[in-house]
Amino acid sequence: MTAADLQRLAPLLPGGGRIRLEPMSASLEQPGGQHWQITLSNPRVRTLGRLSLPIADVQIEMTGYSQAEIQRFLERFHLVFRKGGG
Repeated sequence: MTAADLQRLAPLLPGGGRIRLEPMSASLEQPGGQHWQITLSNPRVRTLGRLSLPIADVQIEMTGYSQAEIQRFLERFHLVFRKGGG
């Protein structure tokens, strides 16, 4: 994942248009006090032979959500940010 991926795809996560985008993070504060934030750090390139892949550490913080809501969010996160292959 890159910062550009986060900027482009975060609006597809739950909360859509209300998501606050920063250069290396995306967050959503909901009226009921629930809050999630995705932060990227340590961007780098992993090289496998002739293939170079951009990668970053990803931290997801969620406050005020039930375990079921967190699970649904993470499932959606993985669908949205999945890259090629199977």
